[in-house]
This record gives sequence, C-alpha cells and structure tokens, in this order.
Amino acid sequence: MTKSEYKIALRDLRVDIIDSQYALRASKTPVQIIITGFDGAGKGEVINLLSEWLDPRSVETTAFWESTEEERSRPYFWRYWRAAPTRGRIRVLFGSYYGDLIAARTYDDWEANDYQKHVERIRDYERMLVDDGALIAKFWLHLSESEQADRLDDLEANSQFHWRIEPAHWKDPDHYSRFWNAAKESIAATDQPGAQWRLIEAKCPYERNLRVAGELVRQFQEAADSIRTRSTKDAKTSNAAPKKGPKQARTRLVDPNPTLEADAYEDALHEAQNRLRELAWEAHQRRIATVAVFEGWDAAGKGGCIRRIIHALDARLYQVIPIAAPSEEEFARHYLWRFWRRLPMDGQIAFFDRSWYGRVLVERVEGFASQEEWSRAFEEINKFEEQLVDHGVVLVKYWLDISKETQAKRFEKRRVTPHKNYKLSEEDWRNRKKWDQYDVAVDDMLDRTSPPRAPWNVVNAEDKRNARIAALRIFCDRLEARLGHSNTP
Repeated sequence: MTKSEYKIALRDLRVDIIDSQYALRASKTPVQIIITGFDGAGKGEVINLLSEWLDPRSVETTAFWESTEEERSRPYFWRYWRAAPTRGRIRVLFGSYYGDLIAARTYDDWEANDYQKHVERIRDYERMLVDDGALIAKFWLHLSESEQADRLDDLEANSQFHWRIEPAHWKDPDHYSRFWNAAKESIAATDQPGAQWRLIEAKCPYERNLRVAGELVRQFQEAADSIRTRSTKDAKTSNAAPKKGPKQARTRLVDPNPTLEADAYEDALHEAQNRLRELAWEAHQRRIATVAVFEGWDAAGKGGCIRRIIHALDARLYQVIPIAAPSEEEFARHYLWRFWRRLPMDGQIAFFDRSWYGRVLVERVEGFASQEEWSRAFEEINKFEEQLVDHGVVLVKYWLDISKETQAKRFEKRRVTPHKNYKLSEEDWRNRKKWDQYDVAVDDMLDRTSPPRAPWNVVNAEDKRNARIAALRIFCDRLEARLGHSNTP
C-alpha cells in the first residue's frame, strides 16, 4: 500500500472513529484499549496515532513499566484498578497485566498454578468491567520471526533500541518461538465474550494502522447499538424487589449477652488494647497489612468499636475510611474502584466504616443497583477479597447485630441527646421501615460471602461494651494467627 492510498483509506475511517467515539461518550460507556504484541511491531506508533484519531479530551493513556515499591506493597491488580476506565472516557493501556503474564510463561518464572491463577484474575477483572458496561478492545500486533529480527536490527543500528527485552534475549534462536507460544496460550486463555483479542499483522505499518482503526470503528459501533438495546431491559429490572434468600444461622438475639459492668469492661478493654498495640507494631515491622470491614445495623455501634480499636494504635499505622454515597468521580467507575484505590500499603491498617458490601445491602434494597448487578456482586466481592488474602492482607469482617427493638431505643436516645443528633437522619428512619428486606439481604450476604479465608464475624451488639471487647479480641486473634503466635483461625 502506498502512502497516498493509505491517506485516502484513513480519511473516512477517522470520521467514523470520531462519530462512534461521541456515541459511546454520550452513552457513558467506559472503554479500555489494550495495545500489545511483539517488540518492533509498532505498539508505540499505534498508541500515538490513537491520540490523533480520537478526540483527546476524553482519552487517557497509561503506560505500565516495572512496578514501583508503592505498587508492590499492595495486591497485584491495585495499579490496574486505579487505571480502570471512566464512564464516557477511553483508557489506552501501553503495557498491561499481559506483559507479566506472557513474560513469566516465556521464561518459566511462575509455577503452573501461579500462571493459571493470574489468567483467572485477568478474566475476572475484564469480566467485571464488561458486566458493568465497559467495552474492552484488545490488540495483538504480530510479526513473523524474520520480520521482527529485521525490525529490531534496524532499530538497534539507528540507536533507537529502547525495548525492555535485552538483545541477548531476542537474539537467542529459541526466544521467538518460546515467546510466541506463551503469547498464543495466554491469548487463547483470556479471549472471552466482551474482551476478545484481535490479531493485527504489523509487517506493513499502513495496513496495520488501517486494521486497528477499522476494528475500533466496528467495536465502537457495535457497542453503541448494544447499549440502545440493553437500556430498555435495564430500566425494567433496576427496581426489582429483593428475592428471599437462604437463612443463615446467625444470632437472633432472643437471649442477648448480659451487660458488662463498667469495672469489668475497663479491665477487659485495657488488656485487649495493650495486646493489640504490640501485635500492630509487629505486623507493621513485618509489612503485613490489615483491612477491617465494619458493617451492621444503623446504631449498632460500628463507630464505637472502631474508636476503641484505634485508641490502641499509633496514628501513623492506620486510616479510618468512612463510606457514604459514591461521589461523582466514584460513580463514574466500577463500584469496586473506590475501594481498590483505598487499600493500605503493606504494614498499614485500613478501617472501612461500611464498605463494598453496600452493593448487596443498601443498593440492593433501595433499588440503586439492578437485580443483575447486585446478584453478580457476591462473586465479584469474593474474588476481590481473595486477592487481598493472597497478597497477605489480614482481612477482618464484622457484622454488628442488634434487634429491631434495640435500634428503636438507640434512635430515640440520639434524638433527645443534643451531641448525638447528628448521628440520626431521615434516611435512618426510612431504612428502618425496610427492616425485613434488609434482614433478608444480610442473610444472603453472610451466607454467600463468608469463605474460610475471609469469614464474617457476627458480633452480638445488644450491649455496646460486650461488642467492643468482642471486636477487639477478634482483631487480636486474627493478627496473632497471621503472625504465627497461635492457632486461632
């Protein structure tokens, strides 16, 4: 293809790209474009061209190089979730989780189980984005062995060889076949509905560019058409009533714990806080992170439990993260994005006062999430927490349980106590009217998100003092188990 032929063919495609980009932006569709392939195939050139073809006002390009110390101190996908696409915008990834996957397979850096787990993590991540309405376009730029060798020789001779793979690697006679075999296996394993791969021959730059442009137009237009069809269906199911789920044997508070007297409470509190103080410093020194999740009925005492725990800690070791309705920035992304980005570094502690479980509680009951969205969230949450635990995070999950009668008494006390008025809102009273619906949702949550490695701790919170001591002791037990001090599960 000549340069003039290329320009003529590209002219119409560029109009189509812009038109289809605007259609996706209007529909608030998040788009993620992944460009990868053989070294020398022109990945950087294609990404530069995307900046010309697309309206740059809604395009962001993120280049992933070697992970930083900050990135390594969190679960592997932390840095990729931070770059998750925004609704109505396009995120272009130059380098991605595929680079590590293929390189590890090429050089046998990972065990087979580790490789397969990474594949599943990629599939899970992309499936979550697609289920949330994202378009994922993945391009593999391909060269034959002889074409790559010629291209890299030319680049090296012209002092433009800045590739990550050292010359000793690509000049190894076995490197191309090993790399391509690893790539083919990885491509096949991660090719799934909504996130299919497109293999683009890169021998001729003009034809390569036209194929990428044409493929983007096709995918953009198909996504826009699909959104128009799907919007009607979503409107019909967005306010679906919660279905009654299986009941889990959780405390029903028929015989609440006896009240812990003040003197006994102070002694137990002092003992537990001293114990926690030592454990927290040891976890910090050993670079073990902790994530504590506090969920429970309104007025169950979540804030009080958190305050008694952090009172034992150095302020440099922890952060309390109160979760309210998502901001405009947070609402523009997958609901897990705002939680991924707040994960603590190794050695630090994060307390979530409410959490990602809002998707299967308040969003489910109040109709803020469709039945399809909150139903799939159970598995999405389990996958998310699995990655935390695999990274070595101590995950402690609390459900603070009280009776409907106890909640009413505490609401009334808040109403008549001036310095506690701020804790009571119209939303609290409105939620109370849906107690039975929330009760069903809580049972579903406890039943479907309590695997052995990330179990729920149901705390009887009828007596606040007992609940605080129980929360502290659970926290200490989990830290001790992780640090190897005991056989506590």
